[in-house]
Amino acid sequence: MAAPIQIDVDLGFVEKTDEWKLSSGLFPSKVGGKPAWLSLESIPSADDVKCQNCGKPCVFLCQIYAPIENPVPEQVDCFHRTVFLFVCSDPKCSVRNDNSNLVAVRSQLPRRNNYFSYDPPIESKAEKAEYKTAKDFQDLCVVCGCLGNKKCAQCGQVCYCSKEHQSVDWKKGHKKLCGKEDGNPVKNHGVMFPEYELLIEDEEEYEEQEEKSEAEKMSDFSRVVGSGLVSDVGNEPGAVKDLEKMALTDDEVDEQFEEFRKRIAQEPEQVLRYNKGGTPLWISSQDKLGKKSVPQCQYCNGPRQFEFQILPQMLTHLDVDSLQDSLDWGTLVVYTCSRSCSKGPVYKQEFVYKQDISLKDNIKGKI
Repeated sequence: MAAPIQIDVDLGFVEKTDEWKLSSGLFPSKVGGKPAWLSLESIPSADDVKCQNCGKPCVFLCQIYAPIENPVPEQVDCFHRTVFLFVCSDPKCSVRNDNSNLVAVRSQLPRRNNYFSYDPPIESKAEKAEYKTAKDFQDLCVVCGCLGNKKCAQCGQVCYCSKEHQSVDWKKGHKKLCGKEDGNPVKNHGVMFPEYELLIEDEEEYEEQEEKSEAEKMSDFSRVVGSGLVSDVGNEPGAVKDLEKMALTDDEVDEQFEEFRKRIAQEPEQVLRYNKGGTPLWISSQDKLGKKSVPQCQYCNGPRQFEFQILPQMLTHLDVDSLQDSLDWGTLVVYTCSRSCSKGPVYKQEFVYKQDISLKDNIKGKI
């Protein structure tokens, strides 16, 4: 048995919680629902988070509250810091090893700012009314929570980020409510993902085991697939059959996938791995992204570094369709400015890379 490997990785797990606990003023890490914006002004518009394939607004996927613990003098505005990730939910835009349907943005604030108390917030439902939100400073899209710079032409009471979301709201009920004083806005448009709190815990020591037999590998792999490693493949016999091809013989095995599988099996319900300045846990030996391929920060021209990655387990919580016909990824790897610079807009675009799973046939060059 090999000696334990010392690690410094935080893991993210989803959990249902009360909506008020995910307010901006409590600086949450969360999955789904509408964004809990950090900077409450100059929030992103539909154009800022649009899919590069279809041109429609991407859907909010998750946000990670990640302040700089020991900031240098030029990082005084990083006392509060959140990275937001958006994805196009149209499966047609989910292209293999392509990030054009993804958008990552970073926002940060000094401890003394125009929105939140200098002292830690009081976590109480009774105090919810005291928490400021982005809606206190500008109109928000009733569908997605981004900047609502368009209004219903008939009633002028409801705001949207785009024509697409205005059409969604109209079909979901605003057509009947438009202009009525007692008409409440539609609450569920079927656009956003289910909302969860994202709980962060330290990863336990990972102890690399001795090499297992092929039968043991297959048994372990089947158990991990059943736990939800890759979307909802437990209900997709064809998908399971394809994925099991990755438990290959010694001369065909994707060693990187084996490493990924073993590491994830230790905590199979994890949906996020956070290791700022560290190294991603790649899911495949193919299509890894080298450091030289990560673009420089477009605001300060400084280098970007790995910050966190989203795992395929998150898909099991998003109510997406079957594996073959829906949004999918192997892992989403987010890189941010290593300086966490203050230049540029309030919400600064960062870089996200999408790596997908290599099946046996793909490794052999057949597909």
